[in-house]
Amino acid sequence: MVLISIDDYLTKLYIMNFIRIIRELLNPFHNLILITFTIFIIGFINIYTKTQKDKTKPIQKTYITQADSNIIYAGRFDTIPNPKGTGTTSQYLWNGVPRNRHWLTYNEWKGNHCYNREMRKAFKIWKQNEIDSFIEFMCMAAVKESQVYSDIPPELIVAQSILESNFGKSRLCVEGNNLFGHKYWGSDKAMYMVAADDSPTDKFTKYRSIWFSIRNHSKLLMGKYRDRISGKPNLNKWLYALCGGMTVEQSKKFRSKGNSVYATSCMTDVCYSQKLKILINNFSLKERCKKYGVI
Repeated sequence: MVLISIDDYLTKLYIMNFIRIIRELLNPFHNLILITFTIFIIGFINIYTKTQKDKTKPIQKTYITQADSNIIYAGRFDTIPNPKGTGTTSQYLWNGVPRNRHWLTYNEWKGNHCYNREMRKAFKIWKQNEIDSFIEFMCMAAVKESQVYSDIPPELIVAQSILESNFGKSRLCVEGNNLFGHKYWGSDKAMYMVAADDSPTDKFTKYRSIWFSIRNHSKLLMGKYRDRISGKPNLNKWLYALCGGMTVEQSKKFRSKGNSVYATSCMTDVCYSQKLKILINNFSLKERCKKYGVI
């Protein structure tokens, strides 16, 4: 039998009580750790499950980048006009939209004017909505126009309006109702506006309305380019007729023989006709036009 002193006994008792108290104090902390760890695991499982589900969903197309790479519209060299008011933000609304005008410069269209993350995000959403709205409007208008001129595919009208007006956001389109970059060759100052294109002082027709722009474009296609098509017209024949081919090399060869092309971009970078075809495919323009009538 081992005998211990009262002092030793009290010391051990104090130590045991101290350990018990520490354990009681640590128990809630252990529970908190356990709860936190459990929440983390549940969150990780939810994120992993959502990721796996997203992999099975069809990828949503984002058209903005593709559209930006194809911009050729007249007036793309426009600069920001002098703002009314003072301060950097006086020119724009909270979502990056110009405050006192409805057209955008090329740099604004790319979002270069947005000065923070929130504005860039809001501007991107606004921009995508504008793209979709313009396409839907033009599909409806083009189908109506193709009922008058049945030789012209409505998706061609829509694609050209996208390429030539930057989804209706060019200065030429907003202030002159000119959707297709039609130039003016007269001298009546009331009938044209100036925009940089092939030269800094090119003159472009001002139309009374969008309808006049569309109808004049149809007459131009039927009067000048329809004769280049043999047999029943289709989209590829129209694209070939506009540029004299489907490639830059074909267009240059066609032009070297003294023939005219719809746009100088037929012979630079990617051929104009190919750009139109890309737009028609990327935006499913033929399918979207079908919603507004039999084609």
